[in-house]
Amino acid sequence: MTKPVTIPNTFATATNAIPLSQLDGDFTAVANAINDANTYSNYAADTGSANAYVVTFTGVSTTYSAGLRIQFKAGNANTGASTLNVNAQGNKSITFQDTTTLTSGTIAANAIVDVMYDGTQFLLMNDPAGAIGTGDVVGPASATDNAVVRFDGTTGKLVQNSAVTVADTTGDITGGKYNGLTVTASTGTLTIANSSSLVTSGANSITLTSTGATNVTLPTSGTLAVIGTAQTFTAAQTFRASNAIRSEAASTQDAIVVAGRAGGTSSYAVTFTPTTLTANRTATFPDESFTVGFRNVPAVGTKTSSYQLAVGDVGKYVQIGSGGSI
Repeated sequence: MTKPVTIPNTFATATNAIPLSQLDGDFTAVANAINDANTYSNYAADTGSANAYVVTFTGVSTTYSAGLRIQFKAGNANTGASTLNVNAQGNKSITFQDTTTLTSGTIAANAIVDVMYDGTQFLLMNDPAGAIGTGDVVGPASATDNAVVRFDGTTGKLVQNSAVTVADTTGDITGGKYNGLTVTASTGTLTIANSSSLVTSGANSITLTSTGATNVTLPTSGTLAVIGTAQTFTAAQTFRASNAIRSEAASTQDAIVVAGRAGGTSSYAVTFTPTTLTANRTATFPDESFTVGFRNVPAVGTKTSSYQLAVGDVGKYVQIGSGGSI
């Protein structure tokens, strides 16, 4: 509690001369009080109950007046609106500094509570429960609605506006860029809305990893514009393209299937390579009218056996290689 200052001698009733030693003693008492920090502390232990705190000071004036500051050790935590009674002068409300009512748990049991009287109620000057305060933080002059608040500097006391916003109802985040982002979704679906492109910069890779089947599904009008100048596919593949398609099963086996849609009228060009065949190649055509564009007779020395033209070859073209003959 506040330490009372006591002057050992009273001069008003003195009838004889007062020795200087007594004056020295009086001034020493005053000097000691001035230099004692306890002289300026209005501290006492609470003797009241939860929400109704009571403190008593002896030997000091605690008249309720604006600026009176009191510290006390709370005997109980508060559960709501609270009051303080100092030296039996009557209950005064304890409020936050904006004069709003205390909420449950604002004051913790055995916590030191610091309050100041403003002429009407006691304002809470500290955070006796170690919770988040209700005062204003230092921020910019204005801010963007829904913007994410960012710390400014390293003091933890200054905040600044942000270009990243979070929508009130949907939680949509805009204006953000993420480095090393890992998305974990219980549904297994990552949806990118309102964007026509998934772009990676530099020599990056997009890898699909799964213990089961992994599918890349494009919409009806979707297109893979470029898959590189040379790709290797180790399983059977089905492609549809307006240009040539090449398929190699292995170094000693070549196979390609060009399939049209049911009722389609498109024509197809099929080229077998290399031009010098070291094994038989078989071209299988559907059971429908078709035309073999030409039969190639290579140059002299590249084929020693004869080509056989059958009746069914009527209407087909024969191409003679350079130096070849019929």
